[in-house]
Order: sequence, then C-alpha cells, then structure tokens
Amino acid sequence: MSISIKQLKAYVAVVEENSFSLAAERLNATQSGMSMLVQNLELSIGKKLINRAPGKMILTDSGKKFYNDSLEILSLMEKAEPITLSKQENIKIIVPCPDNSRRIALNEYFTTHNVNISKTLEMDGMIGTLELIASSDWCSVLPAVLCDLDLDGSIRTLSPLISPNFTTEYVLITSASKELNPISKLFSEKISKEIKIISSKMNNDLAT
Repeated sequence: MSISIKQLKAYVAVVEENSFSLAAERLNATQSGMSMLVQNLELSIGKKLINRAPGKMILTDSGKKFYNDSLEILSLMEKAEPITLSKQENIKIIVPCPDNSRRIALNEYFTTHNVNISKTLEMDGMIGTLELIASSDWCSVLPAVLCDLDLDGSIRTLSPLISPNFTTEYVLITSASKELNPISKLFSEKISKEIKIISSKMNNDLAT
C-alpha cells in the first residue's frame, strides 16, 4: 500500500470544502485530478471513504476516521522537515548489501537524481542500522513503517524525502504449490494489518 501526502491533502480539502471543485480551487488543482487522488487513496487503503451522490457527499464511518487520521499525519509532517537529498552535501549513508532489493532501488534513486554520497556503509540489519544512526552522524533511507516510534524526534530525526518521492512496497511471497498453514496465515494477516495502520499514521510521499 502506498499513500502520498498529496492524496491526504486532497482528501482533507474535499472533506472540509464538501466539494471536489472547491477543494480543487483551494489546492490550485483540477476537479478531475482531485477526484482521481481520492479514488486512488480509497484503492490504496481498501476502504470506501466518501459516498458520492448528485449535489452532495456523505462520509462513510471509515471516511470520518480517516479524516481525523489524515489531520494527525499532516500535523506530524509539518513538524518533520522534508529534505531533497540532491541538495545535501557530504552524505554518510547506511545502505543494505548489494544483493538486497532495497539497495538496488536506492542506487537507482541516487544515480538518477544526482545525490552526492560521500561515504557508504553496508549493513542489512535494520535494528543495527537504527542504533548506529542514533549514536552517530550517519543516516539512512528507511521505510516509514520502521520509523513509527521516532515521530517524537527524541532519538532519531525523521526527514521525509521530497523532489521526487521514493515509494516502498511490501509483498508477501508464498509457495505456489501449497497454502499457508493457519499460523503463518495469521501471522501474515497481522503483519499486513500493522503495516496498514502505521502507513495510515505516517504517509509515503513518506518514503521516497
């Protein structure tokens, strides 16, 4: 699931203006663009947020809750200063080892957007990476769901990446020849639920 700040801002504007056209004027966008952002948001979270009818809109129960969640996320994002990596100098960054799919994506991002990396340190362990960041001047690009506990900024500083965004996707890989056993299925459902909850709290234009 991928949710962008742009989608959240569009949704909040539509709810508060009670109109796609007025929300579009508020954000200097087109009405069709606003409608597409909200539709894609609903697809991303797998829930209907707004029931549309001629001349009116009605928020679903999920829509009401998600509106409050969106306000919280946007408020948190205002406290976290977004950065553009290509404008940073002497970046000392911790990256996964070469065979890691996240490393491949990061290398493409750094090369495509002319990010100036002065030093790299290869480390696959997420916990070790977080601990090193907390006690040094090294940094890393990590999925937002790993940073949920750092929103208060007391141990590590979160800086959402912008211009352009870097999106992380999660996939479940299973055997094609046999189904998951009950315990594995329960575990995968729990993990998926937690990722959705944290992703809803944070926001991925949150990890570019």
